[in-house]
Amino acid sequence: MRKIVALAAMLLSSVVMADDRLSITDLRVVKVDGNSTVQGYARNETDASFGTTTIVFKVYDGAGNMVGNAVASGVGLGPGESWKFSAVSGQDFKTAKVTNVQIF
Repeated sequence: MRKIVALAAMLLSSVVMADDRLSITDLRVVKVDGNSTVQGYARNETDASFGTTTIVFKVYDGAGNMVGNAVASGVGLGPGESWKFSAVSGQDFKTAKVTNVQIF
């Protein structure tokens, strides 16, 4: 069963843009099979396909300390397509922040 653990307020209300090519929305931290996971949607805002898309997150504990990173990577995101991604970290965390997006 998925249980919403925490929601970062700044992530809840904003859309993250990477070079106006990728929008990231609906970010949330949930537990999946006992692991803290960042989930959300990424949308290709261009008329071209992406080869590989990688989204890197810093993840934080309940006290606001950075405890690691989580990475989501997908291949073949077409023009106007949305990707429902999940990024798992080996650490338990409460909030996450997008720190890097790479599109190839």
